[in-house]
Amino acid sequence: MSPGQSPADRGVFSVRSANARVGLRALVLFAIVTSACAGGLLHAQDKQKPLLPPKKDITLQTSDGVVLKATYWASTLGKEATPVILAHGYRGSRQDFRALAEDLQKRGYAVIAPDLRGHGDSTKTEDPNRPLQAANMSPPQFLGLVDDLETVKKFLMAENNAGALNIDKLAIVAADMSAAAAMNWARLDWSWAPLAIGKQGQDVKALVLLSPPERFKSLRMSDAINDPAVRRELSLYIIVGDRNAVVTREAHKIFTAVKRGHPTPAKGAESDLFYREVPTSLQGSKLLAKEFGLTERIAEFLDKRAAKLPLIWKDRSLK
Repeated sequence: MSPGQSPADRGVFSVRSANARVGLRALVLFAIVTSACAGGLLHAQDKQKPLLPPKKDITLQTSDGVVLKATYWASTLGKEATPVILAHGYRGSRQDFRALAEDLQKRGYAVIAPDLRGHGDSTKTEDPNRPLQAANMSPPQFLGLVDDLETVKKFLMAENNAGALNIDKLAIVAADMSAAAAMNWARLDWSWAPLAIGKQGQDVKALVLLSPPERFKSLRMSDAINDPAVRRELSLYIIVGDRNAVVTREAHKIFTAVKRGHPTPAKGAESDLFYREVPTSLQGSKLLAKEFGLTERIAEFLDKRAAKLPLIWKDRSLK
């Protein structure tokens, strides 16, 4: 007993100490149980939401012997997945769309971004003495970009037939040079007549065009815009920076031309043609910078104009 402390005081002290030890044990036990429950909940959530497949670098070859390098972000939705092709601009590469690709994959899309001929890692052909460099390509050689997109679609078609996506909901996001190529390829896609065993084209449903030009080298927008199927069937979202009068004027002219030949939406139905000017001098894929918030808008457009279309998956393999 301490000096000046009575037996009663000592008893009170002992009881308080015991209570404190009991309380501490209870607190520790509560923390352990809580942690275990939280861990179990997180584990259950992980099981409910499958991990995203890692991106995969692939090699494709065009009909004219160009070796294309591309990156593919597979979807976890299987036959419900909407495929999106991301096509970079002049002197760009597939890396320009990495952030957008990752975001779209998280939303359930199956995404592929190729390096188009003469760009990035796609500079080789079957002839090692005939490399391609964008800066040295002749205007007619740029027509080959349409073949590049057709080659990418063949890869996606194989994925469709494997049950990894629904090719009938195909969408494209394309920047400057590739916007002209994408429109002309969409025209080609819609020109394929159905076969007795089923359709062989008419899969492109929605296009997002970033700073589209009226003409790039030998690729002319007018060839696609004047096609009745392109005007009638495609949903279009044009985005352009408004600080370049020439680029803005051309983008708006393209939108106006498509709208002129596009069916008027039924009463109460939403439009499927959109035009947006962003207050910046940036163009092409640079419009995807975070400060403009366009990734969310592009995703919303793709959701409505491609992913949510009531189109049932079909095996499109030739039998």
